[in-house]
Amino acid sequence: MMRNFIILLASILLATVLASGAFAKGKKKISHAVGPEDLDRHDAQVTAMLEAGFQPLKHHPNPYPALSPSNVVREVHVDTLGHTTYDFSYNNIADNQIALSSGGAFNGVHMTYMYRTTDANTSRFAAYNYYSKEFGVFFGVLPGFYPADQAGSGWPRVANGPGNSGVYSYHYSTATGLQTHFRKDDGEGNLTFTTDVVVDGDGLWPGIDAQGDLSIVVATDNVTRLPGRIYVSTDGGSNWTLTNWPPLTVPGSQQMANAETSPMIHPDGTRYGLVNLEDSDNTVGGASTAADGALVLNESSDLTSTTGWNTTVIYKFKDVLPGDFFYDPFGLGGSLFSHLQSVYDENGNAHVIFNGPGVQLSASGDTLNRIHDAVYWNSADQQLIALSDPAISRNPAICDSIDARFPGTNWGMSFPHIAMAPGGHILACWEQPELDGSGTGLNYVYGLLGGAPTFRTYSQDIYAAYSPDYGQTWSVPFALAGEPGVVEQFPQLGEMEVVNDSVRVNLLYQIDTNPGRNVTTGTVESDFSWCPMVYKELVIDPQYPLGIGDDPRAGIAAGFELKQNYPNPFNPSTTIEYDLKQAAKVTLEVYNLLGEKMLTLVNGKQNAGSHRVEFDAANLASGIYFYKLSADNVSATKKMMLMK
Repeated sequence: MMRNFIILLASILLATVLASGAFAKGKKKISHAVGPEDLDRHDAQVTAMLEAGFQPLKHHPNPYPALSPSNVVREVHVDTLGHTTYDFSYNNIADNQIALSSGGAFNGVHMTYMYRTTDANTSRFAAYNYYSKEFGVFFGVLPGFYPADQAGSGWPRVANGPGNSGVYSYHYSTATGLQTHFRKDDGEGNLTFTTDVVVDGDGLWPGIDAQGDLSIVVATDNVTRLPGRIYVSTDGGSNWTLTNWPPLTVPGSQQMANAETSPMIHPDGTRYGLVNLEDSDNTVGGASTAADGALVLNESSDLTSTTGWNTTVIYKFKDVLPGDFFYDPFGLGGSLFSHLQSVYDENGNAHVIFNGPGVQLSASGDTLNRIHDAVYWNSADQQLIALSDPAISRNPAICDSIDARFPGTNWGMSFPHIAMAPGGHILACWEQPELDGSGTGLNYVYGLLGGAPTFRTYSQDIYAAYSPDYGQTWSVPFALAGEPGVVEQFPQLGEMEVVNDSVRVNLLYQIDTNPGRNVTTGTVESDFSWCPMVYKELVIDPQYPLGIGDDPRAGIAAGFELKQNYPNPFNPSTTIEYDLKQAAKVTLEVYNLLGEKMLTLVNGKQNAGSHRVEFDAANLASGIYFYKLSADNVSATKKMMLMK
């Protein structure tokens, strides 16, 4: 083994450092905590790369200067989508569990998750709910809509469909196979879903995208556990056409490896794209044994894909990049960690983010160190950019600890996600291991197994980087969710919006209340527990310094409290109270369930302090109403019931 690594590292140095006349002397050593089979695999990988002819690529770790911290993140809406005992939301691809209802009547967001009540998957359901940002409430009583007659359904993915209705796909296990289902709501926020179509009779882990009446669903073959089926509907989901899967394009590749593939519809509505991971291992459904595949962007030439595909290679995993490092998503012991996600901008350029575990030769030339980057790429510039903080993602001691203690498949800067708003605004996010108080090690927590603290892992935060110019420049990473000692995982970003020069972000994530996986194909790491699915609408405001409280308007958000009316239910009058910590222009309005404004109770400047309004509903019919308080650019809404 040692002889192999002396040859390996000497070969790398010979290929990359000869021009400078420098050559490291002395015995080679390995500092990262990986197993023998992992080291053998890297030995064979780099040797094969050198034999094939090494050439430095045009890619760079970060070719653009870092954008100075210039954002403030403020919480506008925070709510709980639901709770579940299912703490394994994805295998590899974190995609499309939240979608913006663009231009809808209720300023809403579609969301899905796997609702489970016990430790058995027979109690699992593919659930959906609709959140109105206009009224600040979920339209469905928690856990929302779910197919009660399809116990065991799961892996829901959602999109904004015809008339801003929610459409979502999921798989459901039957006696004859795993079916891929397509559901369409009967209207925006109705939560009735009378349309239920079986798109594939034996497909699982479906992905979905929609644009008006156009819907595309991608399914994985249940036998091979590999992707390969694309279905297109142009009539709102009533009829579906099976189209051609893109061919393998990289020499030596023998299969597509990322099982959970999601499509992205081109903004012109006539074609679509897929980001696939090609693999050299031809074992059906087996673990990968060599990382000489590639990450590939495939774009169809039309909706039926009968006239061919346009292919762009994002990265070949045997390529050493400037800085003497390479990425290897096949991970430890041959496992596959193809965490990736992609989206089109309004100009038709694809933007991709992926989890970038790999190895790097140390500056001294005598050590191979593990690295864990969150990596960004777009089809216009075709440059790899490491977005994560190198003080964490390229710290050998921290990366060793990540390798030793990661839960489930949450390895490194895991489950990255990306979202855009017109005009070049991009937000990329990922799970990031949380540091302890010293800032030099991980913040360890224990998961209970059999009621005892047994599984040692680390808490996780959700970090992000922001670009205002289509990925040309990026901010330093900042936290979207970072409560100390809490496992915040599986982040999802819905489409972003630009409102009054600020960018609004829709974020969905899970809190694992008992760290470690109770849902796993291997050893169970912890007991099952109720885990909340958290929804947040956040504002990124570029004109203020990074950090909560630096925005002079954040004081309103922090001191703005709208209380529940009393009595509730009421007939015919009730009292509404609210507090302001500073003077503000205030409106208090009443709406019905259709979103129609019924009354304006307050409209004017008010001083800081507590305020009370008596609401007389003698002229209104019985039913549910919403009262909405707005102060400058911040609003809050609560629900009340009139019973005559």
